[in-house]
Amino acid sequence: MTSMKEKIMNFITQASANFISLLFGAAGFLIVMMMYPLIENFVLTKVRERIAWTSDTLGKMYVSKLQKKYIIIAVGLGPMLLLAFLGFFFTYSMSGFILVLVISVFGFIGWFLPKVVLGFLYHRRLEKFDEQLIDALGMLSNSIQAGLSLLQGLQVIVKNMPNPIAQEFALVLSEHSLGTTLDDALINLANRVPSEDLGMVVNSITILRETGGNLSETFDTTTNTIRERKKINGKIKAMTSMGIAQGTMMIGFPYVLAFAFYSLNPNGMKLFVTTKLGWLLIIAALILQGIGAYVIKKIVTIDI
Repeated sequence: MTSMKEKIMNFITQASANFISLLFGAAGFLIVMMMYPLIENFVLTKVRERIAWTSDTLGKMYVSKLQKKYIIIAVGLGPMLLLAFLGFFFTYSMSGFILVLVISVFGFIGWFLPKVVLGFLYHRRLEKFDEQLIDALGMLSNSIQAGLSLLQGLQVIVKNMPNPIAQEFALVLSEHSLGTTLDDALINLANRVPSEDLGMVVNSITILRETGGNLSETFDTTTNTIRERKKINGKIKAMTSMGIAQGTMMIGFPYVLAFAFYSLNPNGMKLFVTTKLGWLLIIAALILQGIGAYVIKKIVTIDI
């Protein structure tokens, strides 16, 4: 039978362990409570910044205020919650660590994916604006040669050209009709649309309106300059397309190889998604792939 001394020692040991656990739990609770305001402020700040950026970008794309609200919810919270749910759905039978890890990864992707998609759409709009700028300058040059003023030439662009360039110049005319000088309205356009070609055009117009000069000839010269720049850009894209193709193949090849190995040895490949080490290897591979893709992008991206 257990002696009284042993019982007392066991009781003291158990009580000490419980006390230490309670002490660490209380300390952890206090740390979380002390850190909670900082975490809350950080999260709220990031959410506000994301909403402000999304609202500003949608405003530049001429999306109405009512549509902005639904789009912000759709592209802000929707993908993050959806991907987190998918992560939970596909890992419900795994351990708690893997579950939290996968949901965190899916939530991280859901947080950045909408910004990437919206940024892509806005960048494509800017590219379309640059493509239309050459035709707009030709139209302005012809209008001035026909005896019209610069303001009337802008009205011709708004009436005869498609969006987005018609929207941007329509806003210039609206600002001018509300009392803003034409030079200031054009400068606001250059600030609103981050285009080097547009900045060059606006600077030429404002300088010539102050010093005097032939606007039609300037528009023709600017149009030729922009065309030559686009030709050089096209040559650079053609020369770097091989690097982009190789980078794409290097990024996609591991997935093809993984599918082939899964077809040959399914049980061995299942270890990647059923063990902690396998998930850590997958995450490490994705991180290294991201670093490699970033390096390749920096190599093949040439600014002129």
